[in-house]
Amino acid sequence: MSMISDPRAAETLEALATVERQLTDAARRLDDLSARTAAVADRTNWRTDAATMFHETAEAWRAEVAALSGFVGRAREDVGRVRARMEAHIWEHHL
Repeated sequence: MSMISDPRAAETLEALATVERQLTDAARRLDDLSARTAAVADRTNWRTDAATMFHETAEAWRAEVAALSGFVGRAREDVGRVRARMEAHIWEHHL
């Protein structure tokens, strides 16, 4: 394969690859945060109403973070597909 001759195409591909890496990192961090939140909630002393309320709130927040992680993961996959299609188009048209 030859080098990409259009600098704008190369810049766009690099930008998409950067976004893909950042979304991968964001999803990983959200997964980690979800796991740590669950661990904190599980260590709560259940003998008080406040502890029970904390656990319920932490669990709801953990579920929201986990859902957000899935959304970020799907966005990363979408960016990856766009990057792959663009790369194929660039190589096909010798840009």
